[in-house]
Amino acid sequence: MGLDTPQPVPLPRFDADTYLPPSRVQSAAEPYDEDLFDNLPLSGHVPGRWLARLFIGEHGRIDRIDIVEATGAPHNEEELRRALETALFRPAKNGHEAVRSQRTLVFSFDPPPVPPPGRPGPSASGK
Repeated sequence: MGLDTPQPVPLPRFDADTYLPPSRVQSAAEPYDEDLFDNLPLSGHVPGRWLARLFIGEHGRIDRIDIVEATGAPHNEEELRRALETALFRPAKNGHEAVRSQRTLVFSFDPPPVPPPGRPGPSASGK
């Protein structure tokens, strides 16, 4: 009476070719929350710009994020990835059918200026 060793389950291989480019869909995937992209939860004082290719599934979730170009702080890239991983999109469509698609978007971060030493920033009360 021996125990069988469990066999590993192979993970499905990601295939970028199954995600249609914008030229092959009738309506592109669009974020439900446009404000997310205007108010990205990025921290610090280093400006940055990221060109990201998003692979969006037929249910509107981002399946993969490829950063194509990046400037700025590495921690901001990780914050950007975390914000995008939770974003929901209206999936791309061909006719009435939702399809997998890809989009390349530019995200930028221009932090507010740092007040000079000895000068407090604006207070919460506005005084």
